[in-house]
Amino acid sequence: MPSKEEKRRRRAIVQTIQDEKWAVAEAQMPLSKNDLNDLLNMLEDTIFEKRSDGTIWCYCDETLAQTRAFLRTRNLAEDDIIPWLNEYGGFCDCEVSSNVGDSWADRLNN
Repeated sequence: MPSKEEKRRRRAIVQTIQDEKWAVAEAQMPLSKNDLNDLLNMLEDTIFEKRSDGTIWCYCDETLAQTRAFLRTRNLAEDDIIPWLNEYGGFCDCEVSSNVGDSWADRLNN
């Protein structure tokens, strides 16, 4: 059984590897972290409604219409960003909000 010191050393190695992977991922982002954060916030405000009974209703039309409109208003490169969003499971507006948002939530606050 490894000692506490060995466990700490191993955790540090794993953390370093994870940090390096995220650094590469961030360097390859086709939009800024601020733009991604604003996109996710806009989608949250636009396609989701929290009802009085506590349920959440989604108004996604299974397209990227809201995402594309946002990118156009910011003059961002749709041809680069849409495939990147797809890589993180964002194939429609609600998936961008959920899947991309879940993948990047911790990194957007750093």
